[in-house]
Amino acid sequence: LEKFHDNKHILNLVMSYTPELTISPIYQKNKEIDNQILVGNKGYFLKELAALNFPVPPGFIITTEVFRSLEAVKAYKYIFNDMAHRINSEVIKLEKAVGRKFGDPKNPLLLSVRSGATISLPGMMHSFLNVGINEAIAEGLSMKKGFEWAAWDSYRRFLQTWGMFQNLDRNFFDRIINDFKSRYHIDRKIEFNAEQMRQIALSYKRAMSETGIEVIDDPPRQLENAILQVFASWYSDQANIYRREMHL
Repeated sequence: LEKFHDNKHILNLVMSYTPELTISPIYQKNKEIDNQILVGNKGYFLKELAALNFPVPPGFIITTEVFRSLEAVKAYKYIFNDMAHRINSEVIKLEKAVGRKFGDPKNPLLLSVRSGATISLPGMMHSFLNVGINEAIAEGLSMKKGFEWAAWDSYRRFLQTWGMFQNLDRNFFDRIINDFKSRYHIDRKIEFNAEQMRQIALSYKRAMSETGIEVIDDPPRQLENAILQVFASWYSDQANIYRREMHL
């Protein structure tokens, strides 16, 4: 802690940080954590639905205890490593729950990373879909019967999510997919076959590369990056404007 001695703000965050309040699995009740301040409105009601036996997909919530202390989490390696270990432990539990493995090309676990707050900010913050996928994993998943089309559509969606976080707008991707619709005389993307969807996904990736956007292929690094970017999106222009206009 010596290097933070002159930064009282970060030092106070480090000293007040409570690691036991940082993770809340959706299917596990915890009276200390399960309130709308710590798990957010969306997370709170997902947990309530799960407790009532509604079919909520398994997952876990990174609480506002982490966001409150984010400067300390990123600055102090012991806290960051502890947080990474806790997240990895939850991913392992998810793997066991659904019978899939994060990063496995033949049977991958894919995750969505979504935002939440005590009061909703609809559409103002980032979400990442199909985190844990890359070209090799999409290829492997497409070999599984019934997943041929879905594998490449999942990769396409991931790439679009990633590109839009990098400030590409939806029109960038719409131009590419509309070109394929014209080429194959197709009106809706569900009508593409698996090979055509593969071509579209790889065209997204090439076009993003040409603009200088790097797509991280390593699933754990994807997940770490997605989590940090969702936190950072709290400070996006649209989120700030929304909170100001709604007097939040």
